[in-house]
Amino acid sequence: MRTGVLKDRSVAKVLNEKFVCSWKNIDGESTCGSSYAHEPSDKAGTCFTGDGEHNTQICIFTADGKLLDVMAGYQTAADLAAELEWVWKEMRPIATNPKIADEVKKGMLQRVVDSRVSRTKNHSTLIDQKYVRKHLLDPWTQFSVTELVDGRGFGDHFFGRTGDKVAPSEGIGEVPDHQQSSIDQRRMAEIQAESRTLQRQWNVAGEKLRREIKGRLQELDEEYQALKAKTEKVTTGLVGAIGVKGKR
Repeated sequence: MRTGVLKDRSVAKVLNEKFVCSWKNIDGESTCGSSYAHEPSDKAGTCFTGDGEHNTQICIFTADGKLLDVMAGYQTAADLAAELEWVWKEMRPIATNPKIADEVKKGMLQRVVDSRVSRTKNHSTLIDQKYVRKHLLDPWTQFSVTELVDGRGFGDHFFGRTGDKVAPSEGIGEVPDHQQSSIDQRRMAEIQAESRTLQRQWNVAGEKLRREIKGRLQELDEEYQALKAKTEKVTTGLVGAIGVKGKR
């Protein structure tokens, strides 16, 4: 996030001009997830909005420390820039208006969130907004990471789909087979969803974009086939471990 998304011009411009930024290192806290170890030179892998919800959370507060928005997990530069603009243009004017009583502000802000939720399709964003709606204008000291992220993740507290390090033993901790299987299955579903989106875009794309789409589809197919083979291998191994015997 810091070396990629937060350095994006569209994000950096909004943050620098309209927000006061700070960060807190949550490493070692009970709510913090674990992930594979990476060198600074490692190539970043593919991430999707909401991945690693235990590892990072972006919170937006008013100047006097009252909650306006929360984003758990990875955010693309486009998603984060859009979220910041939404908070600034639609939430901030209400929250900072001295002529509106706090109890009235909360109801008005909840209606803004409800309107947005009705247009939102991303599952992780919907969960974030459910938390926001409940805790609008809560003091920053009442923010609960546990409530925000509890029960959301495949593999619970493990975030392992980034970088070139693919062996669990190279990371902070071991990943149980059943958790890794869940991570792999989720990734396969994400690949299928992205492929369907790209196939729809193909119908209205020009020649240059079609070449890019074709290349991306090939990459996705190779990744999908590798995960599929891995999943089938694990299944076969489990059957063998059970010790299925034929008739004597």
